[in-house]
Amino acid sequence: MKNLEIVRKSKWTVAALINGKEVATAKSEPKLLEKLKELFPEKEGKRRSIRSRVIELMTGGSSNKEITATINTEFPKSKFNPAHTAWYRSTLVSNGVIAKEFSAVNMKRKLKGEKVK
Repeated sequence: MKNLEIVRKSKWTVAALINGKEVATAKSEPKLLEKLKELFPEKEGKRRSIRSRVIELMTGGSSNKEITATINTEFPKSKFNPAHTAWYRSTLVSNGVIAKEFSAVNMKRKLKGEKVK
């Protein structure tokens, strides 16, 4: 946090100031730090996109049902459905982003135990 300053507001309270503006108060400094962590959570690594996760799952050999379930679990606000998975698969194969062995037809053949072209 830029320009964070912790000051004693009174005999019983401390305050956190960012750029001179009060953002939180508490009865002790440890409680104030807890409040600040709630207000300004640290980012855990790079934010992942649905697209990157779909590519990762497809190249891992997951079925459309597994991909849809995983995306809906990891991105609960998303309205991702099996049609999206099929669209991603066909678009990514046709654009050469993922190999043809991961196309819908070849994935069905793999599940049946047939030879993949």
